[in-house]
Amino acid sequence: MAESFDVIIVGAGPAGLKCAETLKDSDLSVLLLEKNPVIGPKVCAGGLTGLADSQDYPLSQTRSFSQAQVVINGRSYFLNFKQPLRTVNRVDLGRFQQSKLRGATNIDIRLQTEITAVNFQSVDTNRGPFRYRYLVGADGANSLVRRFLNLPFKPYLALCQSIPQITHALLAVMDTAGLDLGYLWSFPHQTYTNVGVGYDPALISRLRALGFLKNYLVKGGYSFFDHKLQGGVLNCSYRGCVFGRIFLAGEAAGLTSAATGEGISYALSSGAEIAYKILEPKYRMPILRRCLKFKRRQERAFNILQKIPGRDNFIRLAPYLFNLGFSQSIFGFCNSPAASTPREC
Repeated sequence: MAESFDVIIVGAGPAGLKCAETLKDSDLSVLLLEKNPVIGPKVCAGGLTGLADSQDYPLSQTRSFSQAQVVINGRSYFLNFKQPLRTVNRVDLGRFQQSKLRGATNIDIRLQTEITAVNFQSVDTNRGPFRYRYLVGADGANSLVRRFLNLPFKPYLALCQSIPQITHALLAVMDTAGLDLGYLWSFPHQTYTNVGVGYDPALISRLRALGFLKNYLVKGGYSFFDHKLQGGVLNCSYRGCVFGRIFLAGEAAGLTSAATGEGISYALSSGAEIAYKILEPKYRMPILRRCLKFKRRQERAFNILQKIPGRDNFIRLAPYLFNLGFSQSIFGFCNSPAASTPREC
């Protein structure tokens, strides 16, 4: 017979682990399913913005940045962060979150358990069926729970590589000739630097995106190894989190910003908010609403960029749209106190 749980969480990423942590020591029995043998690894730049300022991840395991350089078609701008952006290793983050669940008698974690089908009252897995009262899909961009709900999504893709060099500048590069409306990032960590490209496969090919990444690394004097290249899918198509007794969290819900690629902060916030909603059905999820407001503001600015005709207009208007989309939520342009325009370096 199928085992029964009050809550089944599919996926032990930041969203699933945060949901489980919030349900810790409640009266609900919780089953956390993870298809991989280890919690944590994922293709990710590893950025934590001010949206995650309420999380207690240890500062000693991060690098903190108060400024970033954004290069738009060869012109550089500096952005000051209202709250520092931190970089975190995903394996370390997973271990830290898992440690928060130690001693929880109501939470059962099962690794190497992959769901194969979703039903209205149960899920089928490679280890047999499990019944649930509430189901939380935190199973990433290719979420099986999302597909069960028949929700569409437009995929964005990412290619990245961790280089052994320790760099000291947070960098984003936009180049309409090389990446169309994609972007390259360079995120320094404590023992390595994660460099990658995010792009819309409807606009440019994987080969072109890969060429841009390789060219950047080679020109910078870094090594490029095909066998170390990692690829991933991003889901930015938000269609809701609450569907009766079924919930979607993090990237399964489309809670990744199409403008910045940010996902960890949204995952942590949505995981906690869904847990509160399960515990108290009348809970209105105010933190998730705030995050969605930021995401939509960023993506509105990004959509304006997509409609700008001509390379020169893109260069002229992009900094102001970055300011509109980002500074009001997380970032602020590097201005003098009296300045009204972004400072170009």
